[in-house]
Amino acid sequence: MINLPKIQMAIFLGFIALGAIFFSGQNGAFLSVILAVGTTFIADYCFIRLRKIQPFVLSAALVSGLIIGLLAYPLLPWYYLVSVCLLAMASKNFLKMNNRHVFNPAAFGLVVGGLIFSQNVSWWGVIFQSLKLNPLSIFLFILILVPGYISIFRMRRGRLIVSFLIIFTLTEILLRFNSADTPKVVFSTLLSPLVLFFSMVMLPEPMTSPNNRRLQIFFGAFVGILAAFFNFFPFFFLPDTLLVSLLVGNLVFYWLRQKYP
Repeated sequence: MINLPKIQMAIFLGFIALGAIFFSGQNGAFLSVILAVGTTFIADYCFIRLRKIQPFVLSAALVSGLIIGLLAYPLLPWYYLVSVCLLAMASKNFLKMNNRHVFNPAAFGLVVGGLIFSQNVSWWGVIFQSLKLNPLSIFLFILILVPGYISIFRMRRGRLIVSFLIIFTLTEILLRFNSADTPKVVFSTLLSPLVLFFSMVMLPEPMTSPNNRRLQIFFGAFVGILAAFFNFFPFFFLPDTLLVSLLVGNLVFYWLRQKYP
């Protein structure tokens, strides 16, 4: 069972969560992560039984719970976190077409929950791990990169990740239209723990991203362009531009995933 990619992803996310809990200095972090993981696990189990499906290894619920625990601000009311987790697992179990998942569960819960409660996604457990010149910072930054091994080599989503990073960075540069800022934009994007975590953990989620290798390139590029435009042109309140872009990409590419499996 430990050889399953999602179980391995959950293990690596668990290490990232432990690093965030012990070194971020964020009050309530431990209880927040435990509440998120426990709620997604219980909710997924209940929804599966409601659908009259035989329970199985709930690795997707574990991964979603860890992601939500790392991204939702720990000091928010408990009912916000519980609502986000319930929305995530409801989307996983009931928002399907032709028995196929449409939206990344964690992203769906965080975005819809953010809209309901007018709350931004904080990414608290990720952003503090920016690269600095000290051993602990370097270790924590490398820890953020480890899930990339699962996404690239086990889930075979390398093209998707690379296309997103390239197109997102180029679009950010073009929109700023200032050559003096180009090196800063490149380094701040490619060394951003937030962007790296998103591209290596959330974007390549296997049930809601394309298996077709050519389609992966277009999917990553589409989400990258959309995210850069949402960053530059904030049309209205969005809980998080990256996560909203991912959900739009999930929806737009849903039918293409069926046509080009």
